[in-house]
Amino acid sequence: MKRITKGVGALGLVRDVRRLFYKPGLAIMLVLLLGFGLKATPSLAQTTNATLRGTVTDNSGAVVVGAKVTLSEPATGRVVRQATSSATGDYEFDQLQPGTYELSCDQAGFKSFSVQSILLDPGQVRRVDPVMAIGATTTQVVVSAGAAVINTETATISSTFSALQSDKTPLVNTYPSVYSLLTTASGVQGAGGGYPVMNGIQQQNQSQVFDGIPNDLQGEQNNNSNFFAETGVVTSNGLAENAVPASVNLITHRGTNDFHGVALYEIYDSVLNASGYFPPAKTPYLQHEWNIGVGGPILKNKAFFYGEWYAERIPLGTPYNISVPTLPWRQGVFLQNSKTIVDPQTGLPFANNTIPSNRISPVSLAIQSTFYPEPTGANVNLAPVNNYPFQFFQQRLIQGRLAHGSRRLQPHQA
Repeated sequence: MKRITKGVGALGLVRDVRRLFYKPGLAIMLVLLLGFGLKATPSLAQTTNATLRGTVTDNSGAVVVGAKVTLSEPATGRVVRQATSSATGDYEFDQLQPGTYELSCDQAGFKSFSVQSILLDPGQVRRVDPVMAIGATTTQVVVSAGAAVINTETATISSTFSALQSDKTPLVNTYPSVYSLLTTASGVQGAGGGYPVMNGIQQQNQSQVFDGIPNDLQGEQNNNSNFFAETGVVTSNGLAENAVPASVNLITHRGTNDFHGVALYEIYDSVLNASGYFPPAKTPYLQHEWNIGVGGPILKNKAFFYGEWYAERIPLGTPYNISVPTLPWRQGVFLQNSKTIVDPQTGLPFANNTIPSNRISPVSLAIQSTFYPEPTGANVNLAPVNNYPFQFFQQRLIQGRLAHGSRRLQPHQA
């Protein structure tokens, strides 16, 4: 899900490599691999997974031992975990996916206690303490938790944004990057439109976590904000599993028992812009964006899917120049090259600095013909620097996720 910076020399190569994944068969395979790859190894997802803990007490404040604590997820209709309160009344559920949960607590001689709408953010450690009232178990006490206002369990300083917040925030971007929204969080600076700086921490000391899989922020890591249900940033005192002090946490959309999706088209046209005071009155520009996503159940309460497709085209925008091999270079002729081309088999220079056609790999020729355009027009005789002008820019991104709802009911003592 990475955007390649426009105007770099390798743009033509990368753009065409992407086309390999836009064939229907390969696209489906990619979605399946992404889905199974992200969900088949839950042990890797420590950085973005949440923890819920608490202490079961009665109205007098005395701990309740042996209470049955059940955590369920209404959106998928599954029981996520069950535990029994310990000798000190404590319980803990770790390795929980970010989402909205319901916690119920039962014990003989007490009314059933239920906490609804417990919102767990990526990497959050949250406390919910059930308070049991004396009475029949057929009577239920229901409270609503919502989002945690203050983090009292760890010293981590973080901010989290939902997909709805991302949609409603008036951001002006050529590309819907997750970084633009993160700059509205405390301690995060925009770094001149590039990677965010978190309390002075640069890119080299940041980590990007994609559905629990960490990756150092080296190279191009500019992901599409449309693909994520939650976007978060840890700016200080990160969790122990992070080797760096700051991180960006990205959680992709996932399917539930209800079918849901999105269909979006946006257009940016300079015709709609206000005219400037100085000429030129308007700089011609045209940009199209499409985004389609759908998710739902494969087997109710058991297996779910979510897939999304995004496309962007800029047929009228800023012209760019990239560097491509000259026509003689494409044929193995390097007469104008100051460097001597040496035969790797003999260690001697090639005659006339020319590689014989029978010594050129057909695989290399195929890659060259497929991914590198030929210079045209007045640029044919130019040096291989900025010798291929173009204006049209397009990209298409595909992402998918499959998840299974297998129950984990093993007792877990705090």
